[in-house]
Amino acid sequence: MLTALVVPAAILALWWFVTSRSFVAPYLLPSPGAVWRAGWQEVASGDLLRSAAASLERVGFGVGVGGVLGLAVGALVGWSRWAAALLEPTLDLLRHIPPLAWVPFALLWFKGGLLSAAFIVLLVSFFPVFIGTAHALRSVPVRLLDMARTTGASRRRTLVSVALPAALPQIVASLRVALGGGWMAVVAAEYFGYRHGLGALAFNAYQVLRADLVVVAMIAIGLLGLLIDLVVRLFADRLVWWGGR
Repeated sequence: MLTALVVPAAILALWWFVTSRSFVAPYLLPSPGAVWRAGWQEVASGDLLRSAAASLERVGFGVGVGGVLGLAVGALVGWSRWAAALLEPTLDLLRHIPPLAWVPFALLWFKGGLLSAAFIVLLVSFFPVFIGTAHALRSVPVRLLDMARTTGASRRRTLVSVALPAALPQIVASLRVALGGGWMAVVAAEYFGYRHGLGALAFNAYQVLRADLVVVAMIAIGLLGLLIDLVVRLFADRLVWWGGR
């Protein structure tokens, strides 16, 4: 535990030294004290909590819908050669389009509300789950499928009872990737025309040269991202254990 604190402590000490000696202008790099005061003001006013809640709402909605769609389409493509031949070429093309390239359309279609940022998160989260699910189903050991067939199980029952449980660890891993990508995407998407959200907080602070608030937003983004990942890892471990029973 103490070893993990060495690098953050060194960064903090270097940061304090550079800013205390005025090597860098405060509007370019604020001092740790200035960041602490700005952060405390944001917490006390409730603005930081509202911004975090707005970002989490967009991520939850986008990853939820994107994950379900990715799982469904991935299972279809991974289990059916006909579906793979029909859908995979188009999806391979779409997944190479950067998600932020869709931001203008998201703002036009959804008028900058919850759905516009959630749409970007959906795109980011869909493809990891789709690819992970399809690959996981294609990697299920043939002997497991043969055993199911010898018992007279239908293809649908084999998918639900044998293939999906066997593919569960890789599917859960893809969900973790999707959630991490969705968190980064929502912060980037909030730079475009949003009043609330951690990304909007950072961008609005940048526009008025409030570097202290930018750092506050960055720290909040990092801490929340770490917390989300820890929760997902705990949930994933339990889910994989349950699926393997």
